[in-house]
Amino acid sequence: MGLYAVFDFDAAMNRPPRIGLLGPYASANLGDTSVQVAVMDTLKERLGPVRFLGISTNPADVARTHGISAIALSGEQPRIDPVGADGPETGMASGDEGNGGSGFSPWLPRRLDSLRRIHRTTASLDLLIISGSGQIDDFWGGAWGHPFRMLAWSASARRQRVPVAVLGVGVDELHTRLGAWFSIRALHFAQFRAFRDKGSLDRLLGLGLKAPSMVCPDPAFGLKPPAPLPGSGSRPPYAIVSPIARDAWPGAEDGVYENYLHTLAKVSEHLLEKGLDLRFACSQTRMDVPIVERIKKKMTAAAAGKCLLEPIVSVEDYLRAAGPAEVVIASRLHAAILAFVAGAPVITLADTRKVRVLMQDMQLQEFSLDLRAAGPEAALAAIDAALSRRENIRKHIAGLQGRLRSDLASTYDQLLASVFPKKSQ
Repeated sequence: MGLYAVFDFDAAMNRPPRIGLLGPYASANLGDTSVQVAVMDTLKERLGPVRFLGISTNPADVARTHGISAIALSGEQPRIDPVGADGPETGMASGDEGNGGSGFSPWLPRRLDSLRRIHRTTASLDLLIISGSGQIDDFWGGAWGHPFRMLAWSASARRQRVPVAVLGVGVDELHTRLGAWFSIRALHFAQFRAFRDKGSLDRLLGLGLKAPSMVCPDPAFGLKPPAPLPGSGSRPPYAIVSPIARDAWPGAEDGVYENYLHTLAKVSEHLLEKGLDLRFACSQTRMDVPIVERIKKKMTAAAAGKCLLEPIVSVEDYLRAAGPAEVVIASRLHAAILAFVAGAPVITLADTRKVRVLMQDMQLQEFSLDLRAAGPEAALAAIDAALSRRENIRKHIAGLQGRLRSDLASTYDQLLASVFPKKSQ
């Protein structure tokens, strides 16, 4: 049978497959949320009914946002079911059943307690997907944070012959040797590996990854933009600024970030002077929203009074706001990706390799500005260029969307063929 089993639909009488989606996702970060929505939608289209289990840092949020059962990535709490669910789903481990309702043995250390819950949960799955976002990362919590947890889940799945797939994952901040070792070991336990950019794959190869791997578009490119709301087409022409909080990357706040806020203030004033409405739209609805007031304080009072904050609480909200925009100025990766999904021209003002790679892949690198180097003059010049060519840029983006969707379809074909061969035929 080999190292891994595959899901046998005949033996299971065609019951829905049970798929765990592992990642540090919560609804406040629309980037991570958009990846999980896209993955779930695609798998349901291809497989029919699917029973998903969210494996996340905030299972209560996942259950509320996606309407699926969820368990903590740390394994420290029992499974949470969405409101209205009819009790535990058949075949899905909730964490504490089978122990007389008293939980795990009280004398076990907490970590062993967590590993046991992880082991019992993976035993209930037919497939574990480590899906999307910069999960190769030890910035948040160090090596014993996400790298170790990813290893714990993938090792448990391997032990129980549950296939593991890595889909659209990238490298963010990886600075510790232990974090790199945990991450590479976790990736080696996977049966299928597809990374969101060549730079991530090259970095992992340099760190010792030896297993066959491929590169695929970010899964969020598989989203379908929602229909416009009634009356939304009557809004005056507008531009969007989507900022990023300083807490999103290492180091103390410094003069570079203040210059970035100053640049966004000048950008906002410039767009208003060109006769456009200015709207702030945050793809991280908790960290980034307070930054809007800091930007407005650097603007003239008259200009600041004309700026609006879009009430973004979901991926659909962001897509609807970005789609009609004349231009979107974005600093987060998925603030840009979701704007591209919506078909809008994008200028990035960012500090990370992943955003530069995105703009190169979209063949729009001339509109990729370095947050640490570009000042107001460069940003205003890029805006004027983008606005003068915005219709051609929209056509260019529409053409690339077809290729990206085709590449994603091929990625899913290969993933499903490796773990669900009967269903994917």
